[in-house]
Amino acid sequence: MPAISRKLPSVLLSGGGLGLTGLSGPVHAQPYELGKQLPQMLLSLGLVLVIIFVLAWLSRRFLHFRPQVGNAELKIVAGLSVGPRERIVVVQAGEQPVLVGLSPGRIEALQVFEGAPIEGV
Repeated sequence: MPAISRKLPSVLLSGGGLGLTGLSGPVHAQPYELGKQLPQMLLSLGLVLVIIFVLAWLSRRFLHFRPQVGNAELKIVAGLSVGPRERIVVVQAGEQPVLVGLSPGRIEALQVFEGAPIEGV
């Protein structure tokens, strides 16, 4: 059995009957040195992360991507923050504007305006 284990590595390194030509002896692999490749690898990873964050920022800034949720007849016309978690918004519901109060546990219609829809606010 020892004769097989001694011949196996040299057979694998020399092509081992795979039809590899041009190899004139055993091939020695270079030792792997992490110290030389680690800074380049970290720099590449950092560059990829920076590119991802820049593209995400640009897409939010210029594409104004907002998924269409709900009914197209409802539109938020204006809003005002009145507390850390409370807001007042004017919602255009079809042809009728509605003043709505929003808080974490409650949504309440404060005023329903009669008349023409609000435009340009």
